[in-house]
Amino acid sequence: MVVNFRGRCLTFSVEDVTGLPKTGEELKRLAVAQIRTLEDQDGIWQTEVIAICANEGGDCRKANHLSRPLYLQRLKSQHHGKSS
Repeated sequence: MVVNFRGRCLTFSVEDVTGLPKTGEELKRLAVAQIRTLEDQDGIWQTEVIAICANEGGDCRKANHLSRPLYLQRLKSQHHGKSS
C-alpha cells in the first residue's frame, strides 16, 4: 500500500497475499486493517484516510461495496458530532 502523507508518496506496507483467497471479502479485510493502522491516534501516522484507489476488477468492486456501510456510518457519526 502506498500513501500520500504530508505531501510525500510513501510505501506504507507490503502484504504477502500468496496464501490468501483472492476475494472482495479478503481485500476489504486487508484494506480496513490498513486504514485502522493509518488512523490510529496512538500510532505514528495519525492521519485520516479520505480515498482509496484500486483497479476496476470484480474483487475491488466487491470490496468497495462491502466497505460502503462502514464509511457511511463514519460520515454520519462525524456529522452528528459537530455542533450547530
